[in-house]
Amino acid sequence: MTGNYKKLTDLINEELNKANDKHKPTFSSFHEFYAVLMEEIEEANDDFKNITNLNIDLWHYIKNDTEGKIFQVNNELAIQAANCIHELIQVIAMTEKLKQSFEQPEKVEVKKDY
Repeated sequence: MTGNYKKLTDLINEELNKANDKHKPTFSSFHEFYAVLMEEIEEANDDFKNITNLNIDLWHYIKNDTEGKIFQVNNELAIQAANCIHELIQVIAMTEKLKQSFEQPEKVEVKKDY
């Protein structure tokens, strides 16, 4: 599993670098950080709501043996899940940017909680 956590950390750092290249590399204030963070969280939440709705649709099509729709919704579900993961990686990247903005150099280490 260690390799997977390294990959995730690499994705977080890549996202942070993209954000820093596109925007200024530090936040000017905690308020600015919070506004950016909330935008990313809202986008992840929207994606998760889509996942939930697609899951309801998927179950409907499974119960009614609508095979073509099952695969269509399954594909849409995978896309929404990937989008949600991307938004959550951006959330973590912004928490890293906050630390860098106010001289808190510790990098996030992705660890298992269980």
